[in-house]
Amino acid sequence: MGHLRFARDPAIGSGEIREGRFSVMRFLREDEGQGLVEYALIIAVIAIAVIIAMIFLRDQISNVFSNVGNNLT
Repeated sequence: MGHLRFARDPAIGSGEIREGRFSVMRFLREDEGQGLVEYALIIAVIAIAVIIAMIFLRDQISNVFSNVGNNLT
């Protein structure tokens, strides 16, 4: 069986496998996906806040929509 050879070429990165397989260290060094995760967390927090607000303000929201519906007819 063949042994895995690790590259020391700076273009590839130290400790990465020369054959182009996935490298955990390279993944941890790159931060391109962090922005996406941060935006997703912000959207999730906002969605939870809106849902909680709608639960507590259910009657008032229902009255507003009823008034709007009655005024349109």
